[in-house]
Amino acid sequence: GDDTQDLMTGLHAPFAGGRVALQLDWMALEHYTMDTVTRDERAARDRDGTGVSTGDLYVATLVQLVQENDDHGGLLLRIRLKTA
Repeated sequence: GDDTQDLMTGLHAPFAGGRVALQLDWMALEHYTMDTVTRDERAARDRDGTGVSTGDLYVATLVQLVQENDDHGGLLLRIRLKTA
């Protein structure tokens, strides 16, 4: 198993009248504990399977394709990249 606690921070910056947005999410601090099976499957460098690190950075572009109204729902395209 894997037990992880994260401190996450983010930024959401809309532009083009709110129809387009840039989104950044960062796991600023991550504390993790893994059992030995999970540690070995992931080839983790921590012998005891516990540690603290900075986490992943997510970068996304959001584009509103169809605006939501009373008659129908909206449609949003999200393109998201993640570091590893």
